[in-house]
Amino acid sequence: WEKTINKLKAAGYEAPAEDEQSFQKAKEAVEIIKTTDDMEAALQAIDDFNAFIDILDRDIEGLNMLANFPRILKQADRTYAKLTKLFEKTKTKAQKGEVDLTEVIAGLQVEIDALKAVRDKAVDAAKSGNAELAFTTLEDEYFEHMEDTFQSVGMLEAASQLSKAVKNVEKGIKSAEKIIAKFEKKGNDMSAANAIVKASRAKLDTLKALIKTKGFDPDAAVTLLEELSDLRENFENAVEEETGKNLHGKDSVNFFSGKTPEMPKELKDFSKNGFPQGEPGDSGFEKLDF
Repeated sequence: WEKTINKLKAAGYEAPAEDEQSFQKAKEAVEIIKTTDDMEAALQAIDDFNAFIDILDRDIEGLNMLANFPRILKQADRTYAKLTKLFEKTKTKAQKGEVDLTEVIAGLQVEIDALKAVRDKAVDAAKSGNAELAFTTLEDEYFEHMEDTFQSVGMLEAASQLSKAVKNVEKGIKSAEKIIAKFEKKGNDMSAANAIVKASRAKLDTLKALIKTKGFDPDAAVTLLEELSDLRENFENAVEEETGKNLHGKDSVNFFSGKTPEMPKELKDFSKNGFPQGEPGDSGFEKLDF
């Protein structure tokens, strides 16, 4: 018990006051039992010692977990540092893109700040001696949401990549408009090509709106890009049919694919088996009997 308490204090946490008081009474009780000739005092000492054993059985597992909490917290902090570093890097790229992603970035910042608040909540629970709350907070409100937030950063990366595609499509449409103007001056009927450019512009506007949506469906974005690619081919075919000129070129987008962090093994076991509940005899000590 003393080793556990010392380890706990070395980690910066305190045992519940009830446990500390009961432990001190148990130590005093042992001395009384060894030295007293007073039967009433001996019986009271035995009661005090047995009360401590009850508390020891109930709390020892939780206190052992609490003593190990700093190690789990260290992993949580490493994961948070990794997340924020990735976010800052991705945010910088996203801010340089063609599409204004200010609202998406702000929403993601809120998610990241919320994780920090949850981390602090778990630490407060640990400092108050509530091991169960500390661990469940990290498991249910931190690591589970951490994976979601990594996914959100991944979506920002995807949006940033898509923003580059938007820029390329914008260039392509402007180039198409110049091509149309060039051939119209030569007397060619470019109505079919014009209709395709108009459809492309509408499709591009839809893509821009999609990218700005939090948690957008990347499959939908890919579909829009494929449709824009088809329209570009249709434009090339329309120009070739009308003018006999052949046009070429396609663009592609690579999507973010990152590995989300794994939950610590201790929390996985905790989630699977439940928080350890003390039972009589768990401490390994037997009660005294007169």
